[in-house]
Amino acid sequence: MNTSCKNSEEYILLKLENLSKADEILVESIVKELGEWSKPIDVAKYFNRGKRSIYELIENEEVIARRMGNGLRIYSKSLILVLERV
Repeated sequence: MNTSCKNSEEYILLKLENLSKADEILVESIVKELGEWSKPIDVAKYFNRGKRSIYELIENEEVIARRMGNGLRIYSKSLILVLERV
């Protein structure tokens, strides 16, 4: 991780600013399908993965997530950074 970044969220946001054109198109597609913020269960269904796999991404701070109401929501744009592993 880049030492100038104070935490993983800043690092993720920095990476999102420098996406390739192809990745930007994929991000648009993901956001169109899931919305700007998405439930872990919806992400799991979208990528055909188990819910536990998605929660591991959150726990490992590989995606941006926030508690909203009684549940967690994932910043859908951050999923592009883990797309190859999901």
